[in-house]
This record gives sequence, structure tokens and C-alpha cells, in this order.
Amino acid sequence: MLNPDWSKVVAAIDLNSSKVVGIMVAQMQIHVEPIWVKEDYRNKKVSNQLADALDGYLDGLALSSGQPIGAWANPSNLAAERICRLRGFQQCANPVFTKTYTGDKLSQIVLEQEEKVKED
Repeated sequence: MLNPDWSKVVAAIDLNSSKVVGIMVAQMQIHVEPIWVKEDYRNKKVSNQLADALDGYLDGLALSSGQPIGAWANPSNLAAERICRLRGFQQCANPVFTKTYTGDKLSQIVLEQEEKVKED
């Protein structure tokens, strides 16, 4: 059973058929994988939406805990490696990528929204 405090599954759903067409999972450790997208839906849009959703979730966890959260991934193909690189994961020895979430991304968005409200 996944620990709900340290695990997250995000899904891509075809709204026409109500079928799951992709998933991405962050699990305890935090190990960001796997990513799966149904073959008919494999394009940058679905995989990027999944990756962005999970990236935002982990950044939010770091912000709410007040502590950086380390994550690692071991991409199994070039597309997965690209997803890691585009979201700030850095390659280590072996094909392992790591990233530390600090909450900065989400806190910046909140600050920008607060400034916009003040302007209005």
C-alpha cells in the first residue's frame, strides 16, 4: 500500500471514453517512476501534463513541510530521460537522476497571484 503522505498517482483520462490513458507515480523514497502512456496517446502533451502535475505536487509537499524533498528517477528510455531533464533532475553516476524540491516554484506562483489580486 502506498503511503498517502509520500505517494502520489496522477492519471491522464480520455474524457470522451472515460478511460485511463496514462499514469505517473511518485513513491516513498521519493522515486519518481513509472510513467506510462497508452500507445495511441504517446505524445509530448500527455506525458508533459503528467510530469508537470507530479512535479507540482512534490514541490507543494516541500513547501508545506518547510523542508527540501529529494527525489530520484531511473529513466528507462530517452523520452523518460527528457522528462527528467526538463524538470530539473540531474544525472548522477549510473542512469539515475535526482532532484531536490524546495517549494520555491509553488511559492513564487502564490506570490504572483497575491500581487495580481492587489493590483485588481
